[in-house]
Amino acid sequence: MTLLAYFCWSCSNIGDKIVTGRYFKDALVYLFYGFLFSPVILIFVFFTKIEAPSLHLILFSGLSALLYLLVSIFYMKAVAVEEISRVNVLWNMSPLFSFVIAWLFLGERLDYLESILFIFLIIGAVLASFHAVGKRIKISRGFIFMMIACIFYAMYAVSVKYTSLDVHFSTFYLYFTLWLIPLPFLLFLSKNFRQVFKKETLRMNGRVLLYIVVVSILARLGVLFYQYALTRGPVSLINALEGAQTVMVFLITAILTRFLPNILQEEMDKRNILFKLVALLIVVTVVVILSFR
Repeated sequence: MTLLAYFCWSCSNIGDKIVTGRYFKDALVYLFYGFLFSPVILIFVFFTKIEAPSLHLILFSGLSALLYLLVSIFYMKAVAVEEISRVNVLWNMSPLFSFVIAWLFLGERLDYLESILFIFLIIGAVLASFHAVGKRIKISRGFIFMMIACIFYAMYAVSVKYTSLDVHFSTFYLYFTLWLIPLPFLLFLSKNFRQVFKKETLRMNGRVLLYIVVVSILARLGVLFYQYALTRGPVSLINALEGAQTVMVFLITAILTRFLPNILQEEMDKRNILFKLVALLIVVTVVVILSFR
């Protein structure tokens, strides 16, 4: 189930990059429509038992949905300015921020090995943000966006785990998804977003809407499988498999760049490949070791 989640997310991540790069000048407009189509996935409720909601469930499923929205906003900002393979490597920084949360609220401390591993995790993330441009090395503009996204992602994962402890998974997922319908309208509080939204919407057509629906369904399926896995299995194993998504995205983007460059093209020269591979190796190894400690 966990691998299914990461596979769906890998495909939706690549879809995000392709659709926003081709059809949207503002990635947040794309994000809004993606959330708007979220209820499509709720067809599954007809095949499972749904419990009556409590006030606790309603409030905390809303908190989880809000955190997920914040994750998505900063993730989309990173996607707009960065290659999707690098963005996925940076996703693996979330264990670092999970520890920070545990340190602040649970008083947890790092041992010697964990301290070393977190240093390597930071090194891997920095390498993933390096771009070789001629003789120069540039730092990714998406680095800060992904760091913020990872902070919210760590909080989101804790919120999901806590909220779903005393309720059936399908019930939690139903109310979580229902919250995703009104929350994106908070974007309209921004005057700039309202102006851009109108222009972007006028440029859209049926084909673009179909692309958004397909990618949105893949993303929500990923959330469905991930949250189900959190309720059924140990968090350590689920986190350990997170590196699989990074590997999947790297392989798919490499194949598309090689054989279908008109659809997606990333930096695949020797120096940039080296940065990506070393960062990938470091980050995935560290995440696996940390997850089983």
